[in-house]
Amino acid sequence: MTVSSAAQQTSANVQTVAAATEELSISIREIARNVQEAARGTDAVTGSIGDVQQGAAQELARHSNELSREVATFLQGVKAA
Repeated sequence: MTVSSAAQQTSANVQTVAAATEELSISIREIARNVQEAARGTDAVTGSIGDVQQGAAQELARHSNELSREVATFLQGVKAA
């Protein structure tokens, strides 16, 4: 192998490594973007769960108050009888 052919081979190898490095960099950026999207989705789901939880708590409180009133009315009827 001559010096010239060795230099050409080295240059080709460097270009191959550079291309592979660029592809890897693109892949890493894509992975990072996907992770960010997943994090945003998780935040949205967490917010939705909080809204559902709050709504359920309010609904249970309303039912509890209604049941308390009905029990009180029933007990007053029993006392009056």
